[in-house]
Amino acid sequence: MKLFSSREIEAPIEHVFDMVRNVEVHAAAVPAIQARAVAGRQQGELEMHEWTRWSARYFGLRFHLTMQVTACEKPVCYHETNRTGPFKRFHHRYSLQKLEGDVTLLRDEMTVETGFGVIGRMIDTVVLKPRLQSALETRMDHLKQWSEEGTWTGASPLGPSENVENPN
Repeated sequence: MKLFSSREIEAPIEHVFDMVRNVEVHAAAVPAIQARAVAGRQQGELEMHEWTRWSARYFGLRFHLTMQVTACEKPVCYHETNRTGPFKRFHHRYSLQKLEGDVTLLRDEMTVETGFGVIGRMIDTVVLKPRLQSALETRMDHLKQWSEEGTWTGASPLGPSENVENPN
């Protein structure tokens, strides 16, 4: 299944690009899922080939997912792909385009597949897609707000963490 969202953000493209790949911003942008980085890169901006192991709550259950940066072309694209976790496939792509002045068009696309054949596709469409789309919209709203207002402090809401463990 594919999910998509976009926003015009009144902030320089370089700033928006850094916000998109910031681990603490990602953790704070969708409070309902209680996401936190538990291994790999846990602070700052992710770079090419770096990875983060996430712990997040969906449907009342805690899931773990390891995402790795698979494309990073500053400041126009940033892609992550799952390496481990509950999904058969999870690709997350951001593309950024500089518009007039300091306006940035941010596009966010996710491709998610749980597997499990026909039943899995039904669950993806009926249950998972609306929840993931809602989380995507919430994240984009926060990215827009924090980028435009400069209200992101850069501090993780969960406190400091270490970069540890190997994703394999």
